[in-house]
Formats: sequence, structure tokens, C-alpha cells
Amino acid sequence: ADSQGAATPAAAAAGQPATAAAAAAAKPAGTRPQRPPPLSPTDAAERWLKAAGRRMRVAIVNEAPYHLEIVAGFLHVLSQLPVDVTWYQAGQSVPAVSAVELLEVTGFNKLLGFMPRMRPTTDQPEPVDFAVFVSPEYFERQTQAFLKAAKPISAVMLAHNGMNRALQRIQAFDHPRLHFAALAPHVAAASRQVLRIHTHWMMATWPFASQRPCKSSSEDADTCLSGFSIQGNFESARRNYTRVWALMGAAQSAGVLPTTPPAKPFHLHLLGRGNVKTLGVPFAVANMTTVHLNLKFPQYYDQIHHTHALLMLLGSNNYLLQKMSSTVVSSLMTGTPIIADAKVLNSYTFLKPETVHLMAPGETEMDVMRRVLRMSRDSVFGVRERVLELAQHLNKRTLQVLQTFMPTDSDAPLVKAKKQ
Repeated sequence: ADSQGAATPAAAAAGQPATAAAAAAAKPAGTRPQRPPPLSPTDAAERWLKAAGRRMRVAIVNEAPYHLEIVAGFLHVLSQLPVDVTWYQAGQSVPAVSAVELLEVTGFNKLLGFMPRMRPTTDQPEPVDFAVFVSPEYFERQTQAFLKAAKPISAVMLAHNGMNRALQRIQAFDHPRLHFAALAPHVAAASRQVLRIHTHWMMATWPFASQRPCKSSSEDADTCLSGFSIQGNFESARRNYTRVWALMGAAQSAGVLPTTPPAKPFHLHLLGRGNVKTLGVPFAVANMTTVHLNLKFPQYYDQIHHTHALLMLLGSNNYLLQKMSSTVVSSLMTGTPIIADAKVLNSYTFLKPETVHLMAPGETEMDVMRRVLRMSRDSVFGVRERVLELAQHLNKRTLQVLQTFMPTDSDAPLVKAKKQ
């Protein structure tokens, strides 16, 4: 999943020990694994507390200077359990930026509203019972080093690209209880089918709270939403900007843009980082677009929150087959629906027609945007409320999935024995 942060690196991480890579390659092809068994509800954290006489020590590990929105989601979910969480966050190597500077520059601390227990390095970790690795497939060597140093009883690797062979190499690490979980159903399916790794999925999102929330009960409910958003790094490989310019140009030629009352005004907001020239905004539609460059997290999500909908404009089918789109994460965080067709719903199966602005067969994104601008207040905010309800549901589900990966109460005596 990309984000408003630095661009995701190449799938294969450098420096992976040859022994692990060889072990992964040596695994027999065999039959591709079937879907993992259903997960049963569990109260692993509570049971551990009673058996061990202390709270479970949990590490969230992020070697990347991006994916911070994913970190936020898991901080939120884990805060609802009786566990002690330490977040290990690496900085950025090129250009050199420390983790503390990274969080300040991006405004991440202000997004959270509090500062969790954070160590601005992933080196020399304290012993932990359970670890959640946010970006392991891009940092194999560092992931393995953390496992050896912190010695978690159990660990879960979050997968962003279900066809990244790095996941196979991580599976071969010398650790008895490694679990794999993707950020969306289609990513997990790709991991199972192509890499033959038993992979569940879970989606955790931070509930963004705007300082000026746009709700049906707001005094400015009729005016607090403005136009539409395209979010994420300014890269044509990720998003098809050419398509939206063509749609806008055609609508102009047909005389339906700019919109006229009773339809609300049309405007397109582009948010992200990178080279603005990559967007290629045509002069003819420049007066209907605004580029928001390098916004800090709170302003970034606040701008998205105050738009009618998010456009995915996927630059590659990979985001339907094997990768996670950060636009879906932004939707769940802010309550802003995405404009989606049946292909998107077939991949992101937790999305339903009632939680998106659905493109009917033969419709374009422009058709849907024009329809949304004519929708009633109740209809507009009804969809937004259902998106937020979906986010809450997914967080509750993640709470259960996480606990199935955690050490059990039967592991507690081993921990006590080590202390003695």
C-alpha cells in the first residue's frame, strides 16, 4: 500500500541471508494450501494476563519511513487490549531523517493526539512476547535481526503485496511461530495461491477526528463537503491521471462542466507527495483542480474528510490482484466513500455497494461524480455513516484476528520459568 509518505521500494529487499533464501527455495512445491481455517473468537490477552501475572509485551515494528497510517491503525486496535505496547520506528536513510524528525515533519504525533511508547530505532529491542511487523517484506534483514534480538514467542508479518517472494524467504526464518496476514482479502488470496503461504487478512484503521467534522447534523452540512479527492504519491504507475483529465475534458465539451445548480460545484483535489508535473494537469481544467502538496497527516486527512468521495483511478490491475490500495485505507479513516466499480468490490470484498458510490455498468467516474453532486443530504451522509460503521467492524475483526496469533496462556509458565 502506498501512502502520502515516501514511495514504496522495490519488492525484493537487499541483503537477505543466503541461507534463508535457499531454505525458501528448497521447500517442496506440493499442493497449494487451501484457505486457512476460520478464526474462532478469543480473549488471548486477558487469559495471558491471568496466567502470567502481567500484561503481554507487544511490539509494533516498522522499519519503513512510510506505512505510518497502518501503524496508527494497529496502535488503535491494540489500545483496546490489556497489553503493553512499544512501537519501534526506524527513520529514513536517504535523505537521512531520524524517526523523531520523521514524525514531526509528517505531523503524525498530532494525528494521534498523544505519543505512544515509542523507540526511534529498531535496533537492540527489549524482549517481547508478541510482535507485529508492519513492513517486513521490504526489510527482510532487519526483520530477522529484530526477531533474534527481541525473541517474541509469536509474531505476525503484515503483507502489502501478496506476490512478493520476500514473504517466502521470511517464512523460512528460524522462528517457530511466524504468522502472515495481508491487509485485504485479495492480497491474502494471492499470497496463498502464488506463494503457498497460509495467510489471513485484517484491516486496522485509525478513526480520524476532524476539528470541523462534516456530519448531517452540522450547521454547514450543505456546504462542508467540496468536490472530490485523489490521494497518494504523485506517480502515474499508481494512478491513471490521464483518465480523469480526459473525462473532465469530455464533460466540458458536452457542456456539463462546470456544474450548475441545483448540483453542487465540481472540484478535484489532488493530495500527495512527489513531482507535481507528473500529474499533467491540463490548462483547460486547471481552474477546477487544486493540488495539495506535502500536507501533514492531520491536514491531509482533514482535506479528504471534507470531500464528497475518493477516486481510485488505479494505474495497475495489481491493486485488484495482489496489492493494497491506500485510497481504501483513507476512505475508512475519514468516512469518505470511494467511487468503485464491481471489480473493486470483487477484490476488496469487505466493501459493499452501500459503503461506496457504485459505478453501474457503462458508467464512468465522471457519471458518478455528477450523480453524487445531485444527491440529497440524507443520501450523502448515509453512505458516509456506513463507511465509518464498516471501519469499526473491521477494527473489531482485527482485534480477534490479532489475538489468534498471540501467545496463549499455556505459554505463560515458560515465561515465568525464564525469569526464575
